[in-house]
Amino acid sequence: MIWFPVCIQALAGLHDMAEGIVVSLILKLGDALSSKVFELVGSLFRLEGYALECLFCEIWQVKGELESIQAFLRAAESFRDTDETTAAFVRQIRILCFHIEDVIDEFTYELGKDGGGMLLLKALRRMRQIKIWHRLAARLRDIKEDDPVGIKEQQDFLMTWVEDEEPRNSIASVWGMGGIGKTTLANHVYSVVKDGFHTCAWITVAQSSEADDLLRKIVQEFHKNDRTKEFPKDVDLTDFRSLVKAIRCYLEDKRYILVLDDVWDMNVWFDIKYAFLDGNGRILFTSRIYQVSLEDLPHSIRSCFLYCSMFPEKYVMQRKSLVRLWVAEGFAEESEHKTLEEVAEDYLTELIHRCLLLVFKRNDSGCVYEVQMHDIVRVLARSKAREENFCRVFNPLRTYAIRESRRISTEAGDIQLLTQNALHLRSLLVFQSSFSFVSLRSLLMTNKLLSVLNLQDSSIEKLPAEVFELFNLRLKNLLVLDAWKCKIMKLPPQITKLHKLTHLIVTSKPGLPTLQFVPSVGVPAPFGICSLTSLQTLLQVEASAEMIRLIGALVELRTLRISKVQGLHCEDLFRAIGSMVHLTRLGIQAEDNQEMLWLGKFEPPPLLEKLFLLGALSKESSPDFFSSRSKLKNLKFLRLVGSRLDKDTFSCLKGLEHLVKLQLYDAYAGDSMYFPAASFPKLRLLLCPQLKMLPHGIEYVSTLEELTLDTAQELVDRVRQKKESKISHVQRVMVELQNCD
Repeated sequence: MIWFPVCIQALAGLHDMAEGIVVSLILKLGDALSSKVFELVGSLFRLEGYALECLFCEIWQVKGELESIQAFLRAAESFRDTDETTAAFVRQIRILCFHIEDVIDEFTYELGKDGGGMLLLKALRRMRQIKIWHRLAARLRDIKEDDPVGIKEQQDFLMTWVEDEEPRNSIASVWGMGGIGKTTLANHVYSVVKDGFHTCAWITVAQSSEADDLLRKIVQEFHKNDRTKEFPKDVDLTDFRSLVKAIRCYLEDKRYILVLDDVWDMNVWFDIKYAFLDGNGRILFTSRIYQVSLEDLPHSIRSCFLYCSMFPEKYVMQRKSLVRLWVAEGFAEESEHKTLEEVAEDYLTELIHRCLLLVFKRNDSGCVYEVQMHDIVRVLARSKAREENFCRVFNPLRTYAIRESRRISTEAGDIQLLTQNALHLRSLLVFQSSFSFVSLRSLLMTNKLLSVLNLQDSSIEKLPAEVFELFNLRLKNLLVLDAWKCKIMKLPPQITKLHKLTHLIVTSKPGLPTLQFVPSVGVPAPFGICSLTSLQTLLQVEASAEMIRLIGALVELRTLRISKVQGLHCEDLFRAIGSMVHLTRLGIQAEDNQEMLWLGKFEPPPLLEKLFLLGALSKESSPDFFSSRSKLKNLKFLRLVGSRLDKDTFSCLKGLEHLVKLQLYDAYAGDSMYFPAASFPKLRLLLCPQLKMLPHGIEYVSTLEELTLDTAQELVDRVRQKKESKISHVQRVMVELQNCD
């Protein structure tokens, strides 16, 4: 069963003006519904009753929705983060209120326009007013069903999801603050598509709903809307098991849509979900953010959620980096059968299921690769984090606010200000490139108890030696040193004192790329780096004779990337890598395009899933390495750069039966590539730039979903005109023109 969230954008930090407009309109609606008005219209109900009844019903509903919006504005009053989206929302609320006010003013005007006159004239006026009442009611309905907060995109997304023909159960959740349009969105989608299903049900979930009561309502709705006339009539509505069995049997071969509106407690769904394991259903929730997703979070997962509020707005968080930070903070609880990283991964999954984090990108295996926090959730999380003094975002204009803070993130300003004001600092996340070595060094000298330091994406070129003299890092545990994409060119020798270090990530990109694929640049490995035997991640370091001789001691490695490898290193390096039984990701870069990587005696670790080789491959050793199914039985991703493969050596890749993604950058020496029949039975993604024609036999790769080309203009034109029948089965063809006139 697939589950994904849809967020309706609401806004925090709304202007007081917006609430004032809403309050004023609510009072006016109250006047329109007052007892005096009812007395006045009582005499009119004989002739105009139905029309007035419809209009009053619409006024009641609009008043209720406006009261919900008012409650939201008040709840958000303390959040003073204003932005363009906030201003746009305020404008939309004002326009919405003005439209409603026009209707109410016309209503009260028409109602009071009942002066003296002849009986005939009064009767004619009554007939005219019946039309007015209908018209005003219709205008209110139109206003209610309008899109005041911009939900068209979410509506289209949900429609695509609902109409997906794939025969499986799928769940979506629409969440947001009260009054923001969740039910309106869900109701519109439901009304449009429900006739295309065998049965349907819309259930408004009471705050105190019990599982058996909810199932009874679902059974009754399914029975009422059953178009197949196959729903059992003798269901025992008093027995929970009978209800579950009846629903499962009925839905086994049916397409259905079920909406659970205003869910306050997700445990209700967990209690009834076993009734919906079969069939081809679309299950849609609407829920409020805090009540469903935050209040009942376990303490450890709650800490992980609040921690994410330290990241900048719209920041894309890489799953692995986030998990490492949570572990370093001590949020992950010990488990007998799981590592701390695996426990933290479970926390991440829970936050995604609760719609508190959104999946931004998945990897080729379908696993979460990057996540993001929605703007509204982030504002709420930051407010709660401030309230509990869990963490703070540094504001250089309000330095007094961080005096008691232990976790701080910075996005702007001079971090040297933290030296005098952050007196209890334990964790520092830096999300700005413009800070100096001197400022960082000064900060570290006055905060000796710092235990987590994240410099990812910063422009710092050198780590101060004081980093490795910090008490908590040196004597307790620095688990992660993440300087990904920084400009650090050298590691200080003090790093070898960090014996509990598990992840060492230091890379940067070259300034002027010379290839379509730009490899990362490593740093020289300090003497003694191989004494850090707890390392699970090591990327990216440069090879040296001393390192190659001792690297076999790092048997706990899961990820290794090493650069500047020479041909004479290959035998010893590959022998050492063969002993790393936990290794799943390996990257090897030759020192230059003249060096040859010899794979002949390489016995790769049994769990290896991703392999990246940059450099010319020996034609003598490569066929034996790639054609051995037992050596690379778990390999799913292969990237080759500058490999100089020819027709014979490339054909040996067909033995990679589990390969899902193949990337070839300047890796093939010939003009044409040949895919033998029955090769690559699981290949889904292929990137092969610089070819002058499509690979022969590519039509045999029936599993191929995505093909990326960067080729001659003639081939590109043929692909665009859909004249290449070889790739008619490929769902997505991406063309990247390079040097094409």
